Amino acid sequence: MQKRLYTFFILVLVVCKTSITANTQDVGLLGLGKTMQQTFINPAANLEKTWNLSLGNLRFEILTDGPTFNQLTKKNIDGNRYIRPDGWQNSVNDLNLLSANVDIHTIDFGCKAGKWFFMAGHAFRNGVSLTYTSDVLKLVANGNGPYINQTLSIGPVLDFLTYNEIYLGAQKKISRFTIGLKAKLLFGVSNFRTDEPTINYRTKSDFYQWEFDVDYSIRSSSALILNDITDITLNPSGLNFDHLFYNNTGLAFDIGMNMELSKKINIFWSALDLGFITWTFLPRNYISKGNFTFDGIDPITYINDTTGFNFTDSLSQLIPFTTIDEKYTTSLNNRFFLGATYEMNEKWSFNGLLRFHRSFVKSNAQLSLAATRRWKWVETGLSYSVTNGNLFNIGTLVNIKINPVSFYLATDNFLGAFDIFDQKLANFRGGLNVSF
Repeated sequence: MQKRLYTFFILVLVVCKTSITANTQDVGLLGLGKTMQQTFINPAANLEKTWNLSLGNLRFEILTDGPTFNQLTKKNIDGNRYIRPDGWQNSVNDLNLLSANVDIHTIDFGCKAGKWFFMAGHAFRNGVSLTYTSDVLKLVANGNGPYINQTLSIGPVLDFLTYNEIYLGAQKKISRFTIGLKAKLLFGVSNFRTDEPTINYRTKSDFYQWEFDVDYSIRSSSALILNDITDITLNPSGLNFDHLFYNNTGLAFDIGMNMELSKKINIFWSALDLGFITWTFLPRNYISKGNFTFDGIDPITYINDTTGFNFTDSLSQLIPFTTIDEKYTTSLNNRFFLGATYEMNEKWSFNGLLRFHRSFVKSNAQLSLAATRRWKWVETGLSYSVTNGNLFNIGTLVNIKINPVSFYLATDNFLGAFDIFDQKLANFRGGLNVSF
């Protein structure tokens, strides 16, 4: 027993040394026992039952590695929010990530045949992220006065992606090893993504002109229309089956390997969403490139002008965009997992999980440790997660079992459900499982 515990905690320490920066609530799946939901993070996860069905699984997550909403903004006496100049200085990074993800697994099915296990399913996946610089906050909060002749990087990076996936998968057990693979057909719904994010801003000291160095490109498919910098229409699609089996097609793979160190200790690694989508439905590339200067306006020019002066017209001419219709390809945001499970006895199990999430511009990871207690009808779990800039995330798991049906809810940060404006992480996962 002591040797097994020592081996498990050595694995946990290896995970700890690998990363201490942040994001996910997937550790709750490891506390559900050998159910279909574990294949969401590891296609090689061993399942006990011959027939397995998962229905209506929902995963929702909002996170930031920069200031929280209340650190970043403050309400005025009218109840409107503004960027506060004093609340975010100690929590801002040079580059800050704000993201939200929603995954809906409508149906997942698996069956065992000897040492083989076969699976299939459908999911609707979507995510959006905004990466912004500390220079943007400085400029909005303080104005340009303190930064005369300084170059500020203010180009935001946007990434929005929604798509349907249909997959077929299989896993094979060989001695103590299980190898799993999912092949996924992807059908994009809508997308926009910043390819070139450079916008450098300076206020010159001679006449306080605004000067911009721009190399900015936004690609979009039925999600964004950009006529000019003052006329932007966002129309991202929600859950639907647009372009299913036509247009915006792609391919991806999930791979994983599970190893049984003993009857009680398992370790696994997996790599998910290794693939791409080619966007062919209304694909557009909005491009702005060059050096642009705004010298201000001469009010004398407009004294006798009965048509008046429209500042937005001048602003739209300041950073012009060119529109090109051309198809393009985007890679998926990959996820990589390293996990360990120790089944101490029939009542208690302990888990460690590290997830590395490769986003379009800024990647992140999360380390989670969890314990699960089993009763006759209920499983409960408690987890602790370390995220970037946030060392205190307490999560919970509740799994109600009335064989052959079970229903679960899990979160990585219990406080996020009640205080989302002061938390850097808010998420939950839930769903229904049938196995016999």
